[in-house]
Amino acid sequence: SGAVAPAESLHHVASTGRIASKTQLTQSQQLVHKFLNRPFGREHFQDALPWRVHISPAEWDPEEQVWKYRVSVSFRREEDGGLLEYTDANTTLRSLSEFCWLEEALHYEFQGALLVPSLAIKLGIPGDLNAVMTEVDGKLLEEWLSDVLNGVRGQGEWMVSREGIDLLGSEAMETFLYRSSHAYEIPHPMDISLSPTAMLERNEDTKHDGKTGRAAEVPTLWTWFGADLCGDGAWQNVSDDRYMTTPTSSSQNHKNGRSGALPFGVASCTSPAIGDARSLRIQDSLVDAATFDEYEDNQTVQFVKYLRLIKAEKALAWNRRRRALSLLEKARLWAEQEQKVGAAWKRFAIAVSNLFSYEKDIETTKIGDSIKRHTLHFPYRKLQKSVVDDCLRILARQKVERSVPALEAMQPFVSAYIADLSAVGPSADAYLYGVGQCIRAQKQASKNATSVPSSPRSPKHGHSSLTDQLKAGIRQVHKQLAGMDGDNNTANTSVMTDDEQLQQQQHLHMVQDNVLRNEVVLKDVLTSLCRASKIRTSRIANRFFNTEAVQCAVLHSAAATLRTKVSIASKESISKLVNKHHVEDKIDHATELQLAQRIVNISNNKKFLKEDDGTTEEIEQGVEIDKGIENEEAAKAVLRDKALQLCRERVGRWNPKLSMALMEAVGVGDANVRVEETTRELRQVRKFAVGLREHVEQCQEALESLRGIATNDGRCNHSEHLETFMLELKIFLSGAYASMDSNSDSSLDAASFERLRDADIALDDPCGWESSERGTCGRPLLAYMDKRGAGTKWLIDSLEALLQDYCERVETVESFVFMECVGIQLEKHFSQSRAKALAAFEKKTDITSAINIATRKKMPQLVDQLKGKLSSVDPTVSHTAVKEAKEAHLESKTLKTELHDLAIRRLTRSRESSTERVVALMMLWANEEEAAATDELKLLKDLVNSIEKSVKVGEIKMFTNMA
Repeated sequence: SGAVAPAESLHHVASTGRIASKTQLTQSQQLVHKFLNRPFGREHFQDALPWRVHISPAEWDPEEQVWKYRVSVSFRREEDGGLLEYTDANTTLRSLSEFCWLEEALHYEFQGALLVPSLAIKLGIPGDLNAVMTEVDGKLLEEWLSDVLNGVRGQGEWMVSREGIDLLGSEAMETFLYRSSHAYEIPHPMDISLSPTAMLERNEDTKHDGKTGRAAEVPTLWTWFGADLCGDGAWQNVSDDRYMTTPTSSSQNHKNGRSGALPFGVASCTSPAIGDARSLRIQDSLVDAATFDEYEDNQTVQFVKYLRLIKAEKALAWNRRRRALSLLEKARLWAEQEQKVGAAWKRFAIAVSNLFSYEKDIETTKIGDSIKRHTLHFPYRKLQKSVVDDCLRILARQKVERSVPALEAMQPFVSAYIADLSAVGPSADAYLYGVGQCIRAQKQASKNATSVPSSPRSPKHGHSSLTDQLKAGIRQVHKQLAGMDGDNNTANTSVMTDDEQLQQQQHLHMVQDNVLRNEVVLKDVLTSLCRASKIRTSRIANRFFNTEAVQCAVLHSAAATLRTKVSIASKESISKLVNKHHVEDKIDHATELQLAQRIVNISNNKKFLKEDDGTTEEIEQGVEIDKGIENEEAAKAVLRDKALQLCRERVGRWNPKLSMALMEAVGVGDANVRVEETTRELRQVRKFAVGLREHVEQCQEALESLRGIATNDGRCNHSEHLETFMLELKIFLSGAYASMDSNSDSSLDAASFERLRDADIALDDPCGWESSERGTCGRPLLAYMDKRGAGTKWLIDSLEALLQDYCERVETVESFVFMECVGIQLEKHFSQSRAKALAAFEKKTDITSAINIATRKKMPQLVDQLKGKLSSVDPTVSHTAVKEAKEAHLESKTLKTELHDLAIRRLTRSRESSTERVVALMMLWANEEEAAATDELKLLKDLVNSIEKSVKVGEIKMFTNMA
């Protein structure tokens, strides 16, 4: 197929749910495409079915204390060009236990040839349905009975042939629809296929010896499906207060040993609940109730023609069923992992949205009296917070729903397929029971013919003589005694008449003919079920990958929308803004180093400055460290050197360590700034810095959580979950036999493989799912597996690198706070130093003047006292020290102003580029998702085309003609 423009292809996929090709399809390709994309379910052909069933909601029968359902069956027939509907006037009431009876009776009357669907799976109720005392949905019973009558299987995916079978005229269906519903008038399901004489004998055997009765050996339905199969999903997912109870009191139910309440979710559970169990062990908790081994002797093989073929087909169906259950388990694990990854992406999207909103708040806030907002250049001024939030939420939702819809679309197909395969087990049991019935009847006839002499018949009237009648009465008594006492020897002494032997032979031939006729039907049904595997798995694959393509297209659309909405600024304006900021940053870096040099040299008495030639290096040489000075001056010099080194390392990004180093270098002891010493502007910027730091950390935490989930969750990483599911999907779609257990009755030997191949059942991966050659389905699938999620790790690494750079933006805002605090502390410290120096100098001047006056007045004692006070004054106090303190104070005020101006310029540039950084985050995410979705959609298109090419028109016609 030809290439398709991305926009057209994505629009078509998102609107129709299918991948389109620009190439004109041939008639056969159109037929295959239409068949593979046929809707799932029975609704699209419901009106074309010959039998229509209507079952009313449950009605309570107070007499029998059970829920009953009104059943009405009608037949549609076309006459004279018009469609006429003949409705059965006899509407009957049936209980749930009678529906169960019908299911089992149909199994044994036709020896499993009907492949009756499971009523328990349809209702979603585990265990014995006869023990259920609550009402169920009549719609589910209606669909089940309609499927039985019309031969619909797999929710409409497959039709069972009804050729040569009068289902409505069968004894089981006639009893269900027309006869009385009293329990004592309904025969046992296994008696339907027996003659009245055999029925009486079986009832007598079961009555006198329950352990030897065949009824005790018959497996129940949940022997095949397991008690936890549906209950683990639907039974436990409801609260205790959502229970339905019968109108009777619960005391009667507890008296009978069962509860009168059932979770409502169980009654509404349908066949998709097959995949709800937590593990394959629970889903596949089955016990083989019957085995073919005891019937594979020469006598049985000569009697039944297709025993070994049916055994091989049953084993193949069992294996495919196990594969389907394993696929559902892997799909459940992958869905759980995908939901975790989607939730992590959603958390990251919310964090980015909050960060953008906060940046917009900073952008619109007025900071600095001398700078007008209209003079600032904000390239993303018109980008609104609501637009970004909506786009991010849509993208996050599509990330959450990337894989789950495809798995949900696949599950009904697979569950319906599992339900059909699960019906093979009970059908095989009914078939084996019919074979065993024939063998037992044949052995009994042979035994009677060889060991029991026959009585002479009357040549004239054809009736037994009086003596024969007496002997027959005696035999009947002996037979009753043998049944009561268990004396098998007494039964051997009975004598059969010629009429009895003839009747026995006729019964034997009738049973054999019935079994052989149903055996052929069962063989054809199982063969068609096994042959239909390629078509059904192709529909499953087509639906799964088409849904994947739809989600991929929607994700692409969401990413493209985000990219379009946020990229409102031109590249030229962004480039000019970046170049302007780069030049201004270079100038401010040099200015900052000069300010740091001046700060540390305020109180340096040994300082000397060279003429300023505009170079930072020569200005920094203003600090002279004299090794010969006192230790105190040497320590101060070391502190000044340390402060300048930190300033060079963190130019433009002041932090508490650098601020403390600068203040310690000038002798500031108290670094605490009181609230009343700060300005409104400082407090506002500090609030923004704290909030910005929190939002960036939230983005980093979300990415860290995403990395932990997407790469390693402690057990198995995300790519391994995907690979495991895809490998299991390949095995399931291939239809190839792969042994999963050591059960001899479920394994295939070489002879069984030959029988299946002779029956034209494909076992060698006809679509090439496990192949990597060109033209097979496996090649594009491998390419899709390699591409799916391959760029996630690179995307996370790139986003983390951007967030790490974003921290520098946060440090720029925080730097404003620290520069302001340093300026405040410097001015306060030198103001206090000037006041102290001036007070000390005035005190020294006053004492000196007092000493001079006391000396002139010859007051020696007062002179001595004043000299003592003068000695307590710091000797370094002088007029020069006062002048230096004044100069230092004035310098600190100048430095405070210059630091404020520098901080304002940097904050302004940071505000101008504030939203540009968070937009870069969103653009990176959107571009990567858009590019990945485009590549994945192309591979999915190739994969779907390969699926359609692998299905032939002849196979579709054969599949549709199987019924």
